[in-house]
Amino acid sequence: MKKISFFIILALIFSAFAIPAISAADPDDTYLAAKLYYPVKADGKIDGNEWDDAYELVLTTENEVMNAFGRYQGGDPDFFKNTKVTYKIKWDENNLYILEIREDTDAWVFEPDNATAPWRGNGTLFFISYDNNPKWANAYEVFWTAKAGDGKAKVALRAFHNGRDGSFEGSDDAEWIGNWQFAGIVTGTNSVFEIIIPWTDIQKFNTDIGMPSTMKIGEKFKFTPIVPKHKEDGSTGQMNYHDKYDRPDAVTDENSNPGELPVNWANLLLVDSIVQIIIEEEYVEEAGATTSTPAAQAPTSPVTFDNTMIIIAIIIFATGAVVITRRSIKLK
Repeated sequence: MKKISFFIILALIFSAFAIPAISAADPDDTYLAAKLYYPVKADGKIDGNEWDDAYELVLTTENEVMNAFGRYQGGDPDFFKNTKVTYKIKWDENNLYILEIREDTDAWVFEPDNATAPWRGNGTLFFISYDNNPKWANAYEVFWTAKAGDGKAKVALRAFHNGRDGSFEGSDDAEWIGNWQFAGIVTGTNSVFEIIIPWTDIQKFNTDIGMPSTMKIGEKFKFTPIVPKHKEDGSTGQMNYHDKYDRPDAVTDENSNPGELPVNWANLLLVDSIVQIIIEEEYVEEAGATTSTPAAQAPTSPVTFDNTMIIIAIIIFATGAVVITRRSIKLK
């Protein structure tokens, strides 16, 4: 009789031939959005391993990409010295999933009654567009605040709701945000916000640049988060992750503000899940059998694979691959 043991391994190993190695300050810096393995409930809480299957992007004054290709719009690095904002982004065939964690030691002010102007309080602007000849008209700008004036989380969408000849504006009408799932929780000067956005909603604004109806590994997007900060003393500022403002290589042919043009944003690439299932077969002697295969003893402690990983690491580095991190869990 065959007994199966399952191991789940966060195998963050990518071949250099599949994912080119990119320096931290490269203008084509790419965020790898891993395919969802652990389901997400958008409740403003990080439940168990809910987000362990996604890479993180951390915005602080130490972020080399932001310092090279973004800007401090109002405020300065000293204004944000106590601020840390972490993003995790993942996907499946139906949805885009985003987690934001804000950590700060400065007291914030949450002013807006809604999310249509998140820069008036401690809201967030998350810009994304399908990366195929990206144009201003295809900018899909998700706004949110984890805590609006009434104490509730709010969201809105800024885009050309009426086509390119219409106005570029924010809206929290159900037609545009009614399919989103979201929640935020603020605790002191920290907050957690989760949002799930159907791809079909984004596709409405990106069909003319070839965004497919079904997402798959290898699809490319442009994106940049923008983080406003309002302190109790009235001082304000915001961190723009990747807008190429005041850079000679910024594209401004459709808008004088390069931050509104997707071509100036960072790259986001959809990659496979970083969670892999390894099946270990264990043969157990059947009753009455004349021959048997000795049963392998399942380890009683978490599997470390130290020797194996050393060998794999040597092979990987020899072939130009990149090992990012590893985590192993045994399910019984």
